[in-house]
This record gives sequence, structure tokens and C-alpha cells, in this order.
Amino acid sequence: MKGKGQIQYLSVIILAAVLGVTALAFSPVVTHGFVLSWDDDSHVVGNRFIRSLAPQRVRAIFTSTVCNTYIPLTVLSFALEYRFGGLDPFIYHLNNLILHLGVTGLVFLFVRRCGYSLFVSFLAALLFGVHPLHVESVAWVSERKDVLFAFLYMLALIAYQKYLAGGARLALFFSFLFGYGSLLAKPMAASLPAVMALYDWFVRRRVTWGVVFEKISLALLMAPALWITFSLNRQPFFLFSGKTVLTWTWCFMFYLRAFLFPARLLPYYVFPGPVSWTNWHCVLPFFSLVLFAGAVWVFRRHRVFVFAALFYAASILPVLRVDPAHSLTVVADRFMYLPSLGLCFVFAAAAERVFLKAKSIRGARLVLAGTLAALFLALSLKTYAQSQIWRDDDSLWQDTIRRYPCAVYPYYARASANAQKGLGSRALQDYNKVLELNPRFASAYNDRGLVWFQQGRWDTALDDLNRAVVLAPDRAVYYLNRGYLYEMMKRPAEALRDYTRALQLDPQEVRAHVRRAEIYRSQGREDAAALEDRRAREKDPLFFELRVAP
Repeated sequence: MKGKGQIQYLSVIILAAVLGVTALAFSPVVTHGFVLSWDDDSHVVGNRFIRSLAPQRVRAIFTSTVCNTYIPLTVLSFALEYRFGGLDPFIYHLNNLILHLGVTGLVFLFVRRCGYSLFVSFLAALLFGVHPLHVESVAWVSERKDVLFAFLYMLALIAYQKYLAGGARLALFFSFLFGYGSLLAKPMAASLPAVMALYDWFVRRRVTWGVVFEKISLALLMAPALWITFSLNRQPFFLFSGKTVLTWTWCFMFYLRAFLFPARLLPYYVFPGPVSWTNWHCVLPFFSLVLFAGAVWVFRRHRVFVFAALFYAASILPVLRVDPAHSLTVVADRFMYLPSLGLCFVFAAAAERVFLKAKSIRGARLVLAGTLAALFLALSLKTYAQSQIWRDDDSLWQDTIRRYPCAVYPYYARASANAQKGLGSRALQDYNKVLELNPRFASAYNDRGLVWFQQGRWDTALDDLNRAVVLAPDRAVYYLNRGYLYEMMKRPAEALRDYTRALQLDPQEVRAHVRRAEIYRSQGREDAAALEDRRAREKDPLFFELRVAP
């Protein structure tokens, strides 16, 4: 018992050291603000659902999506933070960091429960904790999705380990509970049934109908919530399309390369098109994937290697794109947050194997220890520096613009952030650059028109909003914005026409009902105004509540 107690005591010390180093590497994030141009406005600052924990608000959280993604548990966590800290970014960043430390600790526990030594658990957890590829998930408030889903995902796996180790069926229940909670934090948790089946193979569990039924039951439990997001984000898929295969393999190998060589990490990557068998940027990853599959076959007797490779494949699969033209972010660092666990695991196991073989060589272990220390120091310093890039919108996009000076979106994102901050002149410079690079970018015309409007240049604003409508006549928000401009210009008939068109394109556009009510009220048409108010309240009670409440 004394030996066991000493091991537990040593485990606590080692884990504390891992968490301490990880916290230092990510320490800059707690001083950051929100990144308004990159979803923080949609998820937190401008998200009306988080402003109260009243029952109707909580119900709305679980019956709505954010950016076409069903993540009610993540939104609920933001609502809890808003309740106690308002919009102070410190508490949001601090909780992201705490959750990352929690996931890192669970990685340590998971590897240990797989039967590996403290040394392997230490290396796997430390690599996961300080890897620069995880900065986006921790430093970006909106990616609470990653750290929260991964925390619950790991709890589900550890509960499943306990169940397989002879625990009561209650452990399986908690595994399903945590797994479902993980899905409500981020749909990437859809891989959990497959990963559980993979773990069955890893521990040599005998396959029975009961074992298969466990995985099917969890998949069916997850299916309805998963379908909400899938139905809103369907990708075109052509089973035997060469372009589909090349795009998929490029994405698959991109993440492996970024994990192994995290030298240049960005919030936005430009796909090296065109997608063609004559483009070596696309063809090389295809052959690299063949080598990857070959390595899995060659090392098939090394269960930890196969487990790591298939864990990566299963968990990255839900976010692999098949058509770069239909995705703003074809690849992103955040998608590698949980899938990197398998790679951390196999690295640690391989390192221990090398250490054991080097026992007979004088000084070899000292050299290996020095090499590992230098590696982790370099990774920690890179993470520290990468964390500072996420300080605000300007610092975030400046690095991307240096890397891709002709890419449109970074300029557009920075312009949007400056516009929200009231820095109209700086926003106009970037909007002009966007339209120089892409004269048919409708959103840039719309947004630049709003800046002109705020500066009182209404005729210039109208010109831009007209261009936006011509380029994208199916976007309800463009008609809504032009209608409001007409309203301010005392042209109510044209404003009503645009509000009506906005409702035809998007019947749930409550703001159009609200603005029509204001026009009718100004014309003395109280019955028509009351009807619009009632329609707005029926479609979105929370919006109307926020509008009328001080």
C-alpha cells in the first residue's frame, strides 16, 4: 500500500507540474479582449440569448443555433458567465484556460488508465497542454466549444474505461451522459461511438451483440441533435469525384503537418487551389495519405500506433471538407484540438520506448532528456507568442495579412471589427482594399454603406447598398439596411417596399416587422402598427422583449 501511495503522490506532483507549465504558456490569454470580427460578436457580445437565465431564455438557448451550429451547452456557459461577469472578457478567457487545464489533466488520467507509465502520461499530457496548435481553441472565446466539448468527451472516455475495468453499469450511463453533453457543446463529439469501439479493440474486448448495441444506442441518442447542425451545413458531396478526394486528403494531411511542424499558425488559411491532379499542392497530400495508410498497416502489431492513427482519423472526420468553394474555413487549427490526443499518446509511448532502448548506451538518456526539454521549451515559447496574436482584432489579422496580402477575408474581417468599434475611417480603408481585390463582394458594399451612413454621407451609403442588393438580391439583410436608410431619408414608401421584400426572403426577419410598425405608427396607422408588433412578438418574443426593455 505504501508503494501505491507513493505513486499516487508522485502522480499529483507530476500533474501539477504539467498544469503549471501549461498555464504559464497560455498566460497571455487572460488579458485579451473579444475578437468581434471572428464570431465573438455572434456567440457572446451580440448574443441576446445569454443575457438572462430566465426559463424562457434557457429554453430559447436549447431551441436555437449560433452561426448555423447547435451548441446549447456552450451558449449556456456564456449565459452563466454573463450573469456573474457581464461582458468582462477576463472571465470568459479565464474559464477557457481552466477548461483547457482540465482537458490536459484528463489526458494524463486517460493515458495512465490505459496501463502506461507515469513517464508516458507525463509526456502525453504535457505535449497536449503546451502544443501551439491548441492556442486558437483556448485564446478565442468563441472556441469555448472546443475546450468544453473536449472536457466532457474525455470524461465520457474515462467513465467508459471505468466501465470496462469492471465498474457498474452506472459508469456506462455516465459515459453516455458526458458524451451527449459533449455533443451539445460541439457537434465534433459525433465521433465518440467510433472512438469507443476503437478503444474496445485497443483493450482486446471481445465483440458481442451487446458491445455493438452500446455503440448503436449512443449514436442514436446523438443523432437528433447532430442532425440540426448537419442539415444547416450540408456540403456538396460527389462520391467518386477526383476533386472531392483531393480536397479531403489535403485537409486530412494538413492537420498532421500542422501538428508535426507548428511553425506558422494562422486563424485563416487559403486553400492552394485549383483542385486538380496537376496541382502538386493537392497531389502530394494524396500520396502522403497513401504512406500514412501504409504505415498503419506496417505497424499494425503496435496497438498504440494504430490506436493513435485511427483516433485521429475518426475524430477529425466530421470536419474534413470536400469542396473549398463552399467553406470559408477549409481548415482551422481549432479542429485539431481533440484529434491531436492520439498523436500526443503515440509520441509519449515512442519516447519511452527509445529511453528504454538507450539504457545501455552511456550518456544517451541524458541527451534524450535534453532533447525533450528543448522541444517542450520551444513549444511552450511558441504557444506563449502565438497566444499574444489573439489579443484583439488588429493583432489577429495583421499576421494573416502579412502571410496572404491578396486574400480578401482578412481585410474584410479587420474592417468589420473597426466598424463595430466606431473606427469608421480605418474600416473604410480596409473595405476599399476588399473591393479592390474583389469588386463583386456584396457584403463589403453593404458594410461600407453602413459606415457611410454612420458618417452622415447618406447618398454615398445608398449607392453602396444599391450595389449590394444588385450583387446579392436574395439577401434579406441588405434590403433591411437599405430600408432603414430610406426611412431616415424620409422616404417611407421605399422603406416599406424594402422591409416587405426582406420578409419575403426571410419570414423570420423580426426587425422588418419592428421597422414597419414604426413607419405605420408615424403615419397614425395604429392598427397596422399593432399588427406588426404582434407578428414580431410571435416570431421572436426575446427580440421584442430586448427591444422594449431599457
